[in-house]
This record gives sequence, C-alpha cells and structure tokens, in this order.
Amino acid sequence: MILAIGSHSRKIGKTSVVCAIIRGTPEVRWTAIKISSNRRGLSSGFDSFEEMVASETCDTGRYLAAGATEAYWLRATDAEMDRAAAFVRILEADNRALIIESNRIVERIHPDLYTMALNYDVDDFKDSARRSFARADAYLRVRSDLRRPPRWQNVDVERLSRLPVYEVIPPDYAPSGFLMDLRSRLELPVVRESVA
Repeated sequence: MILAIGSHSRKIGKTSVVCAIIRGTPEVRWTAIKISSNRRGLSSGFDSFEEMVASETCDTGRYLAAGATEAYWLRATDAEMDRAAAFVRILEADNRALIIESNRIVERIHPDLYTMALNYDVDDFKDSARRSFARADAYLRVRSDLRRPPRWQNVDVERLSRLPVYEVIPPDYAPSGFLMDLRSRLELPVVRESVA
C-alpha cells in the first residue's frame, strides 16, 4: 500500500501531515519516505539515507518520532526520479505500508491514495505540483483564509469543488473526517471521537 502526500509550495505542512497520519494510524507499520531535489552534497543525481534516530530536528527523524518503523530520505534530480521510483518499488515488493512525501513520485508510480496539502494564501505553485494536481484523490486546505479563493495560474481549481477538501487547522494536521475516510480506505477500524 502506498500513500503519497504532496503540496503546491514549500512550508505548507507536508511533513506535519505525514506525521499526523502516522500518529492517527498506530496499527500500521509505516515506512516513511521523503523525496526531495536537494542537491547540496549530492555527488550523483540520486542517493538514499536511512534515518536511524527519532528526533524533531529533521523530517525523517520526525517520521520516526511520530511512530514510523522506518524512515528514508531520497534525494533525486528530475533526471534520476526513475531511481527513486525503483527504490520505492523494492520496498513495496516487501509488502511494506509506504507513506511518501513527494509530488514528483506520482509521475512514476500510482499510489493507492494521493493527497495534496494546499494553502490558498500562498500564490506559488511548484511545477511538480502543477503536473500532479489532477492526480490527487483529496486535498487538505491548510491555514487558509476561507474568504479568499485560490489565485493560482494554469491550475484547474474547479477540481476543488469535485473532490474532498478537508480543512486543516494547525496543530491538527489530520482532521478527524480525513482520518476517518483514510482509515476506511485502508480497511482499518474507524475510531470515532468521543462526545463529552
């Protein structure tokens, strides 16, 4: 099973969403993967790093702190994304539950669920997000002014009226409705919030 989380820009809350999903599905033994194009210190177009320490100082450490059983950071240029996809397929073949923070991976694999985090107040829209926007199964609207419609250029914003859009109010990055739908889709017992 593969779950992918993307966003249209930097600093929207993708990592927080991934961690909230991991915490909200503790019975799943998640292997969490961050795929980035960070080239600093990258000697070739691709490398992988397995995180071993749970911490709040890096994204992969945050995955482990949230409860993931394994965490990897893959750095890949666009030209080397096939190598990142091959890495993911090897883990998938081992019947691992994968949660991947990346837009670009959905151009090479077909996740069981792809969710994109959006902030309507941020006008920036990455090329990778523009290419993957139409592949999303659901959207998470993070920290947005509800009165302001998105003003993104060359993006089919009408999709937002045709698919589920869950409201994210930090620090809760996995709203209960989203988690209930996700748990149902993963065929996990649905945990309902208690009403006091």
